Amino acid sequence: MASLIKANPQAPVAALGSRSYMEGVDFPALKLVNLERIPFPLPSLLLTKRMERAYEQGLDKWWDYYLPKAALSFAQAFGRLIRDRREGVGDGAFVLWDKKLLNAAYQEVFYRALPSGAHRHVPEDRKGFYDLLAGILGIDRDQLPQEELEEEALRRLRAILESDLEPLAKARRIAEGVYGLSLEEERWAKQAQAIQAALEGQDLVALLPTGFGKSLAFQLPALIQGGLTLVVSPLVALMKDQADRLLELGLPVGAVHSLMGLGEQRSVLDEVRAGRVRLLYVSPERLNRSEALGKLIQEKHAAGELRRVVFDEAHCLIEWGFDFRPDYLKALRKLEALEGVPKSFFTATLTPKDLEGLRKVAKLETFRLIKPESFHRPNLRFVVRKARGEVDKFQVLAKALQWLLAHGEGESAIVYTATRAEAERLAWALGRLFPGLEVEAYHAGLGPVPRREAQERFISGQTRVMVATTAFGMGIDKGNIRLVVHWRPPRSLEEYLQQAGRAGRDGREAYCLLLYTESDWSFLRWTLGIGQADGAQAEFAQRLIQLLQSEPVLTDYREALYRRIYESESEEGVEEDLPLGEDDEEEEAAAPMREIGLENLERTLSGLERAKVLEYEYLPGKVWLLASREILREHLTPEEMALLERVGYEGRERGDPLDFSRIPLEKIPELDQ
Repeated sequence: MASLIKANPQAPVAALGSRSYMEGVDFPALKLVNLERIPFPLPSLLLTKRMERAYEQGLDKWWDYYLPKAALSFAQAFGRLIRDRREGVGDGAFVLWDKKLLNAAYQEVFYRALPSGAHRHVPEDRKGFYDLLAGILGIDRDQLPQEELEEEALRRLRAILESDLEPLAKARRIAEGVYGLSLEEERWAKQAQAIQAALEGQDLVALLPTGFGKSLAFQLPALIQGGLTLVVSPLVALMKDQADRLLELGLPVGAVHSLMGLGEQRSVLDEVRAGRVRLLYVSPERLNRSEALGKLIQEKHAAGELRRVVFDEAHCLIEWGFDFRPDYLKALRKLEALEGVPKSFFTATLTPKDLEGLRKVAKLETFRLIKPESFHRPNLRFVVRKARGEVDKFQVLAKALQWLLAHGEGESAIVYTATRAEAERLAWALGRLFPGLEVEAYHAGLGPVPRREAQERFISGQTRVMVATTAFGMGIDKGNIRLVVHWRPPRSLEEYLQQAGRAGRDGREAYCLLLYTESDWSFLRWTLGIGQADGAQAEFAQRLIQLLQSEPVLTDYREALYRRIYESESEEGVEEDLPLGEDDEEEEAAAPMREIGLENLERTLSGLERAKVLEYEYLPGKVWLLASREILREHLTPEEMALLERVGYEGRERGDPLDFSRIPLEKIPELDQ
């Protein structure tokens, strides 16, 4: 490309490139550089380690390392415009299309990275942008669009809404003509029932399988009815994925969550207040704690413009609401004050018992229940493989990804792990083994912006394999996920169906691979055996097993071992059996950690040993010895007497406390005998 430009500098040329265009590429006489989004660094094990190193040196890993690294790439992109003296070329324009920077707290970090003399312009609308661009580039304004551009999808939507079609016919026309979907009649029959119930103002509970198109069933009524529909979503990744897809079409949608700066959130709320948003996604934490959001919802309700409240992934109300995410139930109770506003609850997994629980907590006296004849998805192939150990597991996983590389051109995979540390290690190993697959790790410890960037790369196809904790995937609508792997068995069949259901959403054949060792299943059986009431025991066992993965043999006193197991979290990262919500807020919202109590240590260890999860035995620790020196000399050698004295024996009349931790471990059994 550069050689073509040098050969004929006057010829008009447009080049589209990736991050590599930001450095090491010189195009002479450039007039215009466009940057789609802020170039934040790609998450990697090396990046994580360097951020941790910065923190250890007393620096802020976000402000002092991550942001400056992104600002450097930003400056390099701008630098393409000024690689020559611009003689005979005139002014040039650098356009950043990522509007997040307008209200971000880190705005000045990027502005300071630009060379002195660079002018900054923030047009108020698209017409003003083209007026400005024409002047900078010295071109005829008539060559550029004259009015505010409107997305084609929005024009189609307006035409459908203004037509004389029946509401349900409008919904189908929007799905096909605006969303560009090819509807399957079996799915549409159930979706249409949910849409009709919503349009009639009924309370609704919809149990639709993963990949069935639940979101369509509440998005279409929101677009048809006008006003505002509020969607309460438990995961940032879920609401971001859905909102971003609709925004790409130019539809009137907004979202407020923790991955956005305060300025971005205010901007969205202003759009809602002006009536330019029909579908607003929020997290339960935002709903409970944002005064501005609460006030806006009250205003919309008072004006009769709040049409419906939707709880997406409603099973989380029952599974999380009483303990892990109390904010989810608090949001439901807060919205009960909005009299006359119907509610919808959408989920793929809800047992009859949980359905009854939902009916009670949501105070649903009468509601429309919609569920399919079967949750079976014939395109999914389920494979379960027993491995001899972690190495054997990795070999099976490598073969599965080799298959993806050979047969799935441009297709994707998700590998679910139990912990952050496990996700990081597997992503690093797979990335080295399969450099062509672009493997990344995803977990709550990455921080909001890196996770957002990672999710966008996965959705766009830049990243093909995501190694993630269960914080990733719920509600991710990516059709070409051809493989979902569970590195360890999940805790419940419902959880497994949710995660495995990410595969094959385009209707084509896909594989769900479950890997396990004997200890994995033993632990799972033990966990299920103690029941939900003893969640503290399950958490204790998870921590202990995680510690044993890095240190196969643990030897310590009861109390010291007990405390070490509970303190291991800071070394390896938080166990993530449950998906995380609004990062910083979730920490505050989570229930206090319950411990099993030192008195229950032996009982818990015995149960784990019977389940063949681990082996344990007592060794002498601290004892009280009453025998006199004369008696001991009759039975012990001089060497053994010396050992006894090393552990504290003095031959006092009232006896001596012995501490066996003072001598090597291998000597203790000899002395004990």
